[in-house]
Amino acid sequence: DATGKLVIKPHYEQAEDFSDGLAAVWLEGKWGYINKKGEVAIQPGFDEAGQFSGGMARVCIDDEQGFFDEFLIDSSGKVIWKFRE
Repeated sequence: DATGKLVIKPHYEQAEDFSDGLAAVWLEGKWGYINKKGEVAIQPGFDEAGQFSGGMARVCIDDEQGFFDEFLIDSSGKVIWKFRE
């Protein structure tokens, strides 16, 4: 926190800044999201994960054919839009 007190125990290989109350975290080769308490809000499962804005974030999953499937998800992880069919 702002006083230097440890709020979330270091557990992730990489973590991004909080936005809309969630932060993208990298664990065992995939991105997911945690809340400000350090609890997993959305399980890691994405190859790319953007910041939340307006309750949505852009995420990508490698389709194993050299392309990424891109989605917009809500703060529960529910897909609300797929960019490419």
